[in-house]
Amino acid sequence: MNMNIIRKILVITTVVTSGLTMLPAVATPNPNVTLMATVDRSPAFSYVRWSLFRVENGVRESEPYRVYDNRHSLAIRLPPGRYVAEASRDSVSRTRTFDVGNTAPNNIVVALD
Repeated sequence: MNMNIIRKILVITTVVTSGLTMLPAVATPNPNVTLMATVDRSPAFSYVRWSLFRVENGVRESEPYRVYDNRHSLAIRLPPGRYVAEASRDSVSRTRTFDVGNTAPNNIVVALD
């Protein structure tokens, strides 16, 4: 199978595991949120699981809005609203709350030290 076909399959394939939607790592047009996990003030460059939760009326939803596996950083597009990003690596898990508006991009850095 040639690489272009494999890439196209990866781009259009969404894997559903345990009721959560796992999104493949693909380029997002016009991202408005950049997430980066760090270790010792440098990019983690290792397996990091990102879970994004919407916050409605001051309460974080119990089920993730989106989940990304095996990415130390990613650039994504989210609709306006308040979110919690949870980064997990090995036994360390950290969260950051952030707002997405209509204009300014968000750069979210989560230290996993």
